[in-house]
Amino acid sequence: MYTKISVVLASYNGERFIEEQLESIASQSTPPDEVIIKDDASTDSTAQKVRDFIEKNSLPGWRIEVNSENRGWKRGFRDLIEEASGDLIFLSDQDDIWKPDKIKHMRKAMESDPRIMVLSSNYEPLYMSPSAPRMNRFYTDPYGSDHIEKVKMDRLWLETRRSGAAMCLNSGVKEFFLSSWSEGFAHDRLLQGIGTALGGFYILNEVLSLHRVHDSNNTPSNEHARKVRMGILKEYVEISERILSLDPEQIKDPGANISPQDEFVKNIDLMNKMNRFWKRRTEAMKSGNPFRFAGLVGSLGLYPKPSSFGADVISTCKGRKE
Repeated sequence: MYTKISVVLASYNGERFIEEQLESIASQSTPPDEVIIKDDASTDSTAQKVRDFIEKNSLPGWRIEVNSENRGWKRGFRDLIEEASGDLIFLSDQDDIWKPDKIKHMRKAMESDPRIMVLSSNYEPLYMSPSAPRMNRFYTDPYGSDHIEKVKMDRLWLETRRSGAAMCLNSGVKEFFLSSWSEGFAHDRLLQGIGTALGGFYILNEVLSLHRVHDSNNTPSNEHARKVRMGILKEYVEISERILSLDPEQIKDPGANISPQDEFVKNIDLMNKMNRFWKRRTEAMKSGNPFRFAGLVGSLGLYPKPSSFGADVISTCKGRKE
């Protein structure tokens, strides 16, 4: 039984939509015991709107902290997770909208199976304009056919399946997260990676929030695209190495048929294989030499999709000419 519920929200210049999200959290059929909002030195009225909302609604357990300088959302969520004291910790974006039973349904799902360490619900995109980029169905379609599905260890291990704003974690994973986090790590990718490695990342195939999708007017150059792809691969390598260094014996055994320790040992070979593959992709792109990709042809099955190989080659070839 999870007795204390925490919600953590990172805000920055979100004055347009944050009140609607705060209202959706305050209106939950299962109210949270603790809500921590960390504002990252907003230059608009976000922080004041949060203070006014808390005061107006007399919300016990709610508080806002304002950073003296901008530290970035990745550091923000890391610090929020560390500060949260709940048995369950729900992550929230500033501009999503939660459905009234989100906490209730996710808590029930977590309590239904002790193996679940990190749980994500499904969400529905809320496009803010006709020009807002359409979300890939990989992030929105149900995962599997059951109401609650365990995410399997495969080549998509660190391809973030759901936004962090759709996730909750139990306190047993918190120390693994904090000991593994490094500057620049995306919290959702790391939580998914740890949960999957330990056999404890699940998806609740139920739409429990609306996820705003805003305009994206940037058309990246090929050189920029290459640097972005290399940056993501660097994060994959570093996260996988941190997770591989974990000692699963430290986590409390939930009493399931297959323990986290057994799951971790079972998954080590594939984690190491993917780690080596990401390093080879990075080296090929860094070289700027398209012929370096010939050595990766035999590893096409490890790419997230066939077109990813071509995108690596094209961004490398064209990027070095810009």
